[in-house]
Amino acid sequence: MKLTKDGNMVWQKCFGGTGTETVLSAGATSDNSVMFTGLTDSNNSGDVFGYHGGAADAWILQLNASGQMVRQKCWGGSCYDSGSTLSITNDGNVTVCVQTDSSDGDAVGLAGMRKHLSCMLRMR
Repeated sequence: MKLTKDGNMVWQKCFGGTGTETVLSAGATSDNSVMFTGLTDSNNSGDVFGYHGGAADAWILQLNASGQMVRQKCWGGSCYDSGSTLSITNDGNVTVCVQTDSSDGDAVGLAGMRKHLSCMLRMR
């Protein structure tokens, strides 16, 4: 939801699919949009596209100042993946720290158990 500085609601929206979505981090961009990261287990339903399967994918969502979805991305593989923190730079780059148990899909080439990595994503 978006609130005024006095706490009055401007708008309220729900995003996601038929599963569970959890937001773990959010940030505002220079063009007044808002980005979120966390995880989803919705299998390509509702607002969730590109789901890789497994327990969960990291999910990145961007809303404009009016609360409309600008873009979304599922990141992960066939195991558990979660976007834990998000930071936005002045030049529009988005850094998302991802926890992954996958070694396929977007995490191809990663070996071992439970990894933490940073993905530099250009979301513009």
